[in-house]
Amino acid sequence: MRLKHAKQFIEQLSINGHLWHFDDCPLDSLNGVVGTETARRYRETIAAIYAAGLDWGAYGCPIGYAIAIDNKLS
Repeated sequence: MRLKHAKQFIEQLSINGHLWHFDDCPLDSLNGVVGTETARRYRETIAAIYAAGLDWGAYGCPIGYAIAIDNKLS
């Protein structure tokens, strides 16, 4: 996983209104918003993003980036 792809994924979550706190399970957090398979795919992708050990710079982590991008796009 490259940082560029991780950021694009998180940006798309924000655009779609599908952001959740990544420490929580998307199956619970997005229940009624997305289907089970989509929530599982989101969980797997976020796990891969964290496993990649990417340098998020000033954002610190994927959650920090998600908050910043969501604020920017709102």
